[in-house]
Amino acid sequence: MKSPVSTVPAGPESNLEVNISSVSMCMRKGHVLYELDQDELVLKPVQDSVLGGIPFMKHAPGWMQRRLTMLSRMFMRTVSRCMERLDIKDEQAPLCFATSNGEINVVGKIMADLLGKRHRISPSDFQNSVYNAPTGYFAIATDRKFASNTIARGNLTFEYGLLDAVSRLACGERNVLLVAGDEAISTKWAEPAHSSLDLCGALWLSTAKDLPVLAKIAGIHHFKPRNQSQRREFENSLIKKNNARILRDHKACNGPCSLDEIDNPSAGIAHLLLNMKRDFIDQAMLISRSDIDQDMMVLSVEPK
Repeated sequence: MKSPVSTVPAGPESNLEVNISSVSMCMRKGHVLYELDQDELVLKPVQDSVLGGIPFMKHAPGWMQRRLTMLSRMFMRTVSRCMERLDIKDEQAPLCFATSNGEINVVGKIMADLLGKRHRISPSDFQNSVYNAPTGYFAIATDRKFASNTIARGNLTFEYGLLDAVSRLACGERNVLLVAGDEAISTKWAEPAHSSLDLCGALWLSTAKDLPVLAKIAGIHHFKPRNQSQRREFENSLIKKNNARILRDHKACNGPCSLDEIDNPSAGIAHLLLNMKRDFIDQAMLISRSDIDQDMMVLSVEPK
């Protein structure tokens, strides 16, 4: 019988050293914007609540600056901060954008326009409704020619994006930029409960020896248990074997809310980044369970 566990190995045993070289994140709760302090790895409020001041946008055409949605602005801001940290603005690395909902509020507006009195939609709304619109804007604004893809998998979206990024590194890429983000749902055409705040984060993953190392990816485990008992057994065996801590079990406050209150499909990246300094003493694990089926992802991370 086929094993329910599949693993993308990383670390010394696999000859694949995957490093987290740079990180960034922003989150908007209410009308306040918070950004990740890259030295202290905590969220701090910033004055710019409208997500302006994006370096990449200095050379962007005016039409783009006027049309950017909240999701695209968060995307541009976090990528900008992540790349500035490494001073690698011209690096042509593949990009993976993990977003569960994409431009869901734009799609909701289009639905309202079509079914309401207008019976027509604006060209800019139609343009922004494309699922991977942020990556397109980013490519135009930076004149970067890179491979990019967009991944969606419910509340495992970040974890599946990370799986894609590490797989690319295993196939020979030197660097991969991973971005995960979703905006708060405001449209009545979608259930708002699963995303009530704006969140976007970025990781620069690398096998290069000349870049900083904040932490190392030790492995990614994909598990489809047949029942709850098998799920618990698998979790306990991993924790015992790796002397690990479960990141999602920590609910300490690292910013405007506790970790378990981050109500967003991309919460996995927040749990990872906000635990990096505190919990990576030996090894840490981010255990994520799907809200769609029995799917389960486990990310093993160790200190540099």
